Amino acid sequence: MKLEVRKKPLFGQHKYSPKKLIKELTNHPDIEKVLEEHPPKKAFGSNPKKYVQEILKEIVATPSPAVVEGLRRSLRMLWYRIFNGLEIQGLEELKAQIGGKQLIYLPSHRSHLDYLLLSYVLDEHYMEIPHIIAGNNLNVTGVGKVLKGGGAVFMRRVFRNQPVYATAFITYLYYLLDHRFPIELFIEGGRSRTGKNLLPKIGLLSMLVEYLIKNQDKDLHFVPVSFTYERVPEEGAYIKELNGGEKQQENLLEMINAFKVLKKNFGKVYVSFAPPMSARDMIARYLEKNKLDQIPDPDSEDFRELSFSLGMEVMDQINIYTRTSAVPVVATALLSERHRGFQKNELLEKSRFLVNLYQAVHPRALDTLVESEGGLEGIVEFLIQSGTVGCIHDPDEDIYYFDTKDKIRLNLYKNIFVHHYVIPSIIALKLKHGVNTRDKLLESIFLFNDLLRYEFRFPQSYDFTEAVDTMLKFALEQELVTEKKGVYSINTKNQKKINMLANILLPFLESFYVAINVLTSKKAAFPMDSKNLVEVFRETHHKLLLLGKIDSLEGNLTVSYNNIIRFFTEEEILSVSESGKRKKLIKKGEDFENIHALNERFFPAESELISAGEW
Repeated sequence: MKLEVRKKPLFGQHKYSPKKLIKELTNHPDIEKVLEEHPPKKAFGSNPKKYVQEILKEIVATPSPAVVEGLRRSLRMLWYRIFNGLEIQGLEELKAQIGGKQLIYLPSHRSHLDYLLLSYVLDEHYMEIPHIIAGNNLNVTGVGKVLKGGGAVFMRRVFRNQPVYATAFITYLYYLLDHRFPIELFIEGGRSRTGKNLLPKIGLLSMLVEYLIKNQDKDLHFVPVSFTYERVPEEGAYIKELNGGEKQQENLLEMINAFKVLKKNFGKVYVSFAPPMSARDMIARYLEKNKLDQIPDPDSEDFRELSFSLGMEVMDQINIYTRTSAVPVVATALLSERHRGFQKNELLEKSRFLVNLYQAVHPRALDTLVESEGGLEGIVEFLIQSGTVGCIHDPDEDIYYFDTKDKIRLNLYKNIFVHHYVIPSIIALKLKHGVNTRDKLLESIFLFNDLLRYEFRFPQSYDFTEAVDTMLKFALEQELVTEKKGVYSINTKNQKKINMLANILLPFLESFYVAINVLTSKKAAFPMDSKNLVEVFRETHHKLLLLGKIDSLEGNLTVSYNNIIRFFTEEEILSVSESGKRKKLIKKGEDFENIHALNERFFPAESELISAGEW
């Protein structure tokens, strides 16, 4: 009896010859039209279609079963040799739901390895491999050919004012959609360097919505995917950038370096699939909510808002379904005090408390927080083995500690889950400031949510009232507070836990505190180049850190100060004008004087900002 060999679907039933397809697309009516309106320069003047063919050669994937087989073997060794394996959730449920659906995979982006991860997982589970939209910086001799063979579709980062290129790219993208190829695109654009999810980029999403406008009989199903690494292979490069180093472009050299560092143990990789989301249903809900009769014109601001809303819905699902071990929990516990050393039981007690809190506030806590081998002690041991945490053996009780230089590394881990602790942290902070009723606490939540809008984005349907009620219920059950006639008071025997929660947001608040300090002093010599202003922020942060006026080294990040400038600009406290060579000049805005009211509202007294209590 001959055993039947199960055949993998690879790229699906439809196949195409890249050479033939390029010739076919060159004669597409949309491309012929754009060539008439925007003829190429002299080099291709006599043969404009050759110009388009060169563009399409740059873009079009060259799917190859042989390349996929080679990558499959290499990656199987990679995942299980230098990682402690892959943990996958939601894929079987997805397989049961996707019959006949056109899929658009929208993963979070943490590492260059993401380009290979989803295709590997789908291939191993006998699902079609997607065409992957990737930056053309990876399209270099040798490696570009391999990536194209694995389904990479190379795209220039910017093609504004390049109508022929834009039309060629869209024509190929729509060809793939017409023939029902699954597509993978990274909704955040670039990789997150901070551990937190980024805001969605709307360029490709807008193209997908326009496709639905042109094809009323079709639908696209978005599949949010979360990639979480216990340790990101590029974390060393990220830490340099967060410390103020130049941002490294996502290029081949960095990708190769990512493989070089994989001699280390980077823990587990978690891949989580959310249920597929009908794009048409999402659009219909948006139109109904905003009382619109039809999809807005693609050139309008309303259309961009629609695309951003779709992107935020996807990011909400990624946040909800993100799955990882308790590494972020232990990192949060380690960063919760001014001191850097903890006795073993103290650290474990803090971590268990944070696990309990996470389970109380997250609707899918049991599915998203993975119990690691060895429990919380196993997580601490992993951090010791990675060199992030040290251990001093003591006859009475071992002491765990970390070096100051590792604060930013721990902050990367903390940020994976920090958004789940934002509401509890604000409530703890305001309780310490004397805000003691439910309504006043809710009011504070709205104020802080506005202040930190570029650090944290809550789901569009998020119920803040329910979140406050859930946290107050938890606080009463854990005896963190007492309540009498609607007035909440901190239970002094658990003051240290309240302090720990309040300190979770300390790095973000201290960054605002430093920025306001600079902008209202002689240090701000307006007008200032935005990069120079960020440098002054960071220098002042360091000085205040030395003086003991602030505590969080991990708050001294270029990305945080750029977010603050963006916030102040939108509030018209600052204004930004373009200067030569892509420079931005910062000046006082029309409402600059509002900065003083902002300072009084959020930092009523310097002594209240710094309040790190002992456990």
